[in-house]
Amino acid sequence: MRSQISRIGLAALMMAVFCVGVASAGSVLKMRARLRSETAAFAVSGTARYAELGPQHKKFSVEVEGFVPGSELEVFINDAKIGVMKVDELGIGDLNYDTRIHPGDEDWQQFPIGFPELHTGDVVTVGRITGTMQGR
Repeated sequence: MRSQISRIGLAALMMAVFCVGVASAGSVLKMRARLRSETAAFAVSGTARYAELGPQHKKFSVEVEGFVPGSELEVFINDAKIGVMKVDELGIGDLNYDTRIHPGDEDWQQFPIGFPELHTGDVVTVGRITGTMQGR
């Protein structure tokens, strides 16, 4: 009887450890910033998104619209320049980083060296529009 109780206790302990491991491994951090101009004269907008999908998987993307076709826009997080995007013929531009690039993912590229660690409250700037990263 005592060994049966010990086995049940051990099984319960193992299940608890497994559940805690799964819960911590499954945590996902997501943030977003809505990018807008401070002046109403410009009809441009955009969105920046950041996600930590696991211990070795991060994604960052910025999409904008309403800019002059063919223009190149510098992208900053706080004061750190993280890249440049080209605006297409429809006035839309995007910049996409991912730690896991797969064949056929031509819209995504590896994070640049020195890409800053992102936090809630960080400011993303693209051209003349800005936004503050907020948790989702």
